Amino acid sequence: MNVTDFTLTPMRHVYATIQHLAQRHGVLIDDAELIGLIPEAAYEPDSEWIRQIPGFDPDGKVLERKLNAPIAWP
Repeated sequence: MNVTDFTLTPMRHVYATIQHLAQRHGVLIDDAELIGLIPEAAYEPDSEWIRQIPGFDPDGKVLERKLNAPIAWP
């Protein structure tokens, strides 16, 4: 799903809702995926949803951190 305004719908609420819906159907969330980048303000380092993303690297997935460390250009 796309979260367009994390201040209105924080990622912890998105995760909790998905977890609740999954449990209602007898399913457990095993892992998660983040496609693209998230703003620093949306990053919650100690949250359950972050722990569900295998190998989550904030330096590679948080927008401001990527902007502060651009890759070398030939």
